[in-house]
Amino acid sequence: YITEISPIDKRGFFGSWNQLFVTLGLLVALCLGIPQGSFHYYYVSMVAIGITVIFIFTMLLIDESPVWLLSHGRLEKGEKVLQRLRGSHVDVSKEVDEITGNLIQPEKVSLLQSLLQLKRCSVMVPFLLSLGVMFFQQFGGINALAYYASQELQEAKVADYRIVSSITV
Repeated sequence: YITEISPIDKRGFFGSWNQLFVTLGLLVALCLGIPQGSFHYYYVSMVAIGITVIFIFTMLLIDESPVWLLSHGRLEKGEKVLQRLRGSHVDVSKEVDEITGNLIQPEKVSLLQSLLQLKRCSVMVPFLLSLGVMFFQQFGGINALAYYASQELQEAKVADYRIVSSITV
């Protein structure tokens, strides 16, 4: 959704926020255990429930993405939502034309035709870069380090290994 409503030149910026918020979520979860001196699931659960409730109610206020609206033939509504997202001072007619021009009916494109698109350099390079980023993100070890930080720090004989050291890591 974020990628679909973001301006084309800022999609990468907004799309990378997912990993940032995963990391911040780990930090918040660890920080919630500081007042008690150890990690308590009660506080984390209450915060998670609160965030979920806020998320549910705010999602009720959000329109469908302009891409989805335009792909389902709701041109007027799609243009209206895009205008609201971009601001009243921006002419969105060119962007609406680009979106509708890029829409491909799924029944018209076979799997083989889609795979043949990978031959094109303009598709293959971003595809490989994306795969590389995802690979190094998953196999870089940051998740394992975050989950096992307290055990690793305990084995390293760090004095306050439980919470503060984990947060520092």
